[in-house]
Amino acid sequence: MTAASSERLSVLLVEPFFTGSHEVWATGWQEHSRHRLHLLTQPGTHWRHRMMAASVPLAQATQEHIARHGAPDVVVASDMVDLAGFLGLCRSELVGVPAVVYFHENQLTQPTSPNGVGGLRDRHLAWTNWRSLLAAEEVWFNSAWQRDSMTDALDDLLAGGPAGDDQRPLLDGVRDHFQVRPVGCDLAGLLEVRAQLRDLLREGVLLVDQDEGELVLVGLDRGVQIRLDLGEVLLALPQAAL
Repeated sequence: MTAASSERLSVLLVEPFFTGSHEVWATGWQEHSRHRLHLLTQPGTHWRHRMMAASVPLAQATQEHIARHGAPDVVVASDMVDLAGFLGLCRSELVGVPAVVYFHENQLTQPTSPNGVGGLRDRHLAWTNWRSLLAAEEVWFNSAWQRDSMTDALDDLLAGGPAGDDQRPLLDGVRDHFQVRPVGCDLAGLLEVRAQLRDLLREGVLLVDQDEGELVLVGLDRGVQIRLDLGEVLLALPQAAL
């Protein structure tokens, strides 16, 4: 897939953790893309299990989808998919079909949870990410930071440790396939709130209440109220726009 392509493609998007930002990314792309996207998903629970096991039921769903609708032009999988395992299970159905892996996060730099396996990083899942990189024709990252931080962390992972199987030379070839593709954002609602907030700030506002991150701003002249969630609206407003 290239940015310059004007062809309308059939895209099979594979997402085993269909919730939160992963769900918004998939459904937003499906809604706004000129391409035809079909989503194969699993519920957004038990993320560790999904990374280790979801390639099997997702491969079965892919085989059933292709039997009914034919092969897609391209497969796009999120980083939660064991792409190498998935493609191996679908090797006869996906002959000649390129695969893309999209990294929302990665298991080399994602902060560890104190409720996880002793709070330690699961290197098995980091190796799963690495195999997905190798299996994909293109590797997309949601930001340059995601790309660069993962590349730096891979240098340590691939050094081989006690086994001595240094895989770092493979990284140079994989890096040629890296692209930064930010998640699309629907800003219509935010822009509307920003316009209202700008008007209130011009005429003067009164802070009425602050409780658990919510502010209520009241226009002194009009009595207009705007409720803001600090985490989703107020902190996202650039100062120059107010």
